[in-house]
Amino acid sequence: MGFDTRAESDRGQVGIGTLVVFIAMVLVAAIAAGVLLETAGTLQNRAEQTGREATDQVLNRLTVVSSYGHVTDDVKNSAPKSSGDIMPNESVDTVELTVKLSPGSGPVNLSRATISWVGPENSTTLVHGKVASYAPGVVDRGEPGTFGVGGGGGGSQTDDQSHAHEVFNTHALDGGDGTVLTEQDDQIEIRVNAGLVEAGTRDPLTPPYSEPLPSGSEVTLRITTASGASTLHRLAVPVSLTEKSSVSL
Repeated sequence: MGFDTRAESDRGQVGIGTLVVFIAMVLVAAIAAGVLLETAGTLQNRAEQTGREATDQVLNRLTVVSSYGHVTDDVKNSAPKSSGDIMPNESVDTVELTVKLSPGSGPVNLSRATISWVGPENSTTLVHGKVASYAPGVVDRGEPGTFGVGGGGGGSQTDDQSHAHEVFNTHALDGGDGTVLTEQDDQIEIRVNAGLVEAGTRDPLTPPYSEPLPSGSEVTLRITTASGASTLHRLAVPVSLTEKSSVSL
């Protein structure tokens, strides 16, 4: 009696084929699982990054502690206007804000911030100046709202003079870093030459000269940090500026 060797051979080939197919399926499944895990990891990283950015946009904000304006000196401006006396009487030529970190905020570098300025005569976006401020009446006394007697000086005569209509400058009240707020009790002064910003020109001796803020006017500011978080603040110039050297805005 003979054996059907062909049938056994066929069954062996079928078994090997099935094993090969099974191994191939396992490999495909493993590769697919690896791709899924990699994709899931990428999506998770992106979600975490988006979450951090969203958190920064909410938390890394500033709080405006106070805002003051320097009033043009009436004595200096009583004579007819000349090349050395172009400021309108009883108006605000310099704006000074004191800011600190909002509760829960991380460190904020003001040198990377911008300020949107919407005033009665001009709308623009200001960037941080690289050197000391050029703004009328400014003196570094470390006290908000303290300006030079009788209008003080013109601020520091520096490279920022040619960009005073495009920049804001900062000064640390505690003698620390003048640009970076790190702790909750840190405070920095922001100074803006309002007259030149409103005029939209760097040259206070050429028409339209300087356009300081008149009594009763308003300015809307939006301070945006590098993370995209913004703080809205409105300045309101008092109706009466008579016999005032500085006013709260």
